[in-house]
Amino acid sequence: MRVLHVITGLGTGGAEAMLVKLATATSAAVTQCVVSLLDEGTYGAVLEAAGIPVVALRAGGVRDLPRAVRAVRREVRAFAPDLVHTWMYHANVVGGLAALGTGRPVLWNIRANRITRDVERTATVLLARASGPLGWLVASRIVCNSDAAMQAHAGWGYPRGRMLRVDNGFDTARLVPDPAARQALRDQLGVADDVSLVGMLGRYSPIKGHDAFIAAALQVAGHGSAPHFVLAGPGVDATASPLREAARPLGGRVHLLRPTKPEAFFPALDLAVVPSVDEAFPNVLGEALSCGVPAVATDVGDCARVLGDAGRVVPPRDPAALAAAITAILDLPAAVRQGLGRSGRARMDREFSMARIAERYVALYRELAR
Repeated sequence: MRVLHVITGLGTGGAEAMLVKLATATSAAVTQCVVSLLDEGTYGAVLEAAGIPVVALRAGGVRDLPRAVRAVRREVRAFAPDLVHTWMYHANVVGGLAALGTGRPVLWNIRANRITRDVERTATVLLARASGPLGWLVASRIVCNSDAAMQAHAGWGYPRGRMLRVDNGFDTARLVPDPAARQALRDQLGVADDVSLVGMLGRYSPIKGHDAFIAAALQVAGHGSAPHFVLAGPGVDATASPLREAARPLGGRVHLLRPTKPEAFFPALDLAVVPSVDEAFPNVLGEALSCGVPAVATDVGDCARVLGDAGRVVPPRDPAALAAAITAILDLPAAVRQGLGRSGRARMDREFSMARIAERYVALYRELAR
């Protein structure tokens, strides 16, 4: 079976990471090629190293979209896939139009929940809302990674009968509780093992809720265990980052790090926090749970469903509620808190392993190819 993936870009992000995980997990059963509308980004070299060719179109904006459609159509003819699998709104439109009339089924992949102007560019919001009618014309099926996303997009006119949920998948053999990784990061930060460490991993963006995390940390700072707080991700450690000024009252108890791998970050924590303003299914929540770490997450998208009984959910944009949930979990006896982590880890391994999710995609590919 041959699958041509089309994605907006290959920089750091949840959709990009999921494409890489899926492509590598299914490489034995599926011959694949990836087209990036932008450049090779962070993950292009990873895909190439796995034997999956990457074509970067370097389309620069709306004016380049007709050229991008023509270029993807050429790739469809050259690669002769059994289906075209597109990722994110721009690629859904370009890939769908490029495959139109070629006889190849198109699988759209939607990775967002509600797209609003306060967290996304206006052009992206307009494209997301306007793509629904096009889905009736070009999309054979539409995968969403959350129930919430399916409901939101159906409300915008996307063809609900063609939509299905396929969850994010996680390498639960790599993402594990790891005492060595725990000690290594704590040594780097100068945080003793008996000090509570609360952390957040994610790119610096309004949608991720860094401001709520810092505001909650300031309220939790007086907690009896005197916890430390750590944030990591693209843009987080920038010298001019507003995070540094906002976190100044915490002094040496807050740590801002460069991007780091989740398997090196989450095992060091006693509690992970996902304070997003909006998400469908944040990868970092599944990564934290896979590493055996309980979590506090905002009640957006499918976070409550994914978290289960391994932590607490709170309203978005509510630092007081976030602080109260963090304090409540830190106040639990260590054995109880660790039990929450074990429960989350077991659910991830049972329901969200990459092997399980890859099987669902391969079955879907075969259904569409028929």
